[in-house]
Amino acid sequence: MTFTTLSLRHKKSYWVSVDQFSDYRSRCKVEARLTGEQGVDVLTDNIRTFSLGPVADREQVSVSIDDQFVGYFNLINKKRFQKGSNGTWVYGEFDLSKEKYPEVSGPIGDLFF
Repeated sequence: MTFTTLSLRHKKSYWVSVDQFSDYRSRCKVEARLTGEQGVDVLTDNIRTFSLGPVADREQVSVSIDDQFVGYFNLINKKRFQKGSNGTWVYGEFDLSKEKYPEVSGPIGDLFF
């Protein structure tokens, strides 16, 4: 599946959620595909943080993001990934409370949606 958005107001498609852009002045794009029964390949553009899952029947799945192997994950539950300053993707629970993230992202007009 391919998902493109200009705003965190529209952050989710199927089993992929965009949690942060790298640059909020540009659109972001994510392409994610299930490869066989045990793999997920993801390509990103202008994404800093995103989540995968839940995906039924996807236990111990090999996850590759932007041609980097990240690890094996149980995608029956949601998993969050973030691009580090050195360009590598890591898995974890990241504190986004002091940054833009869905529901706290602006512009001011978003208060009325």
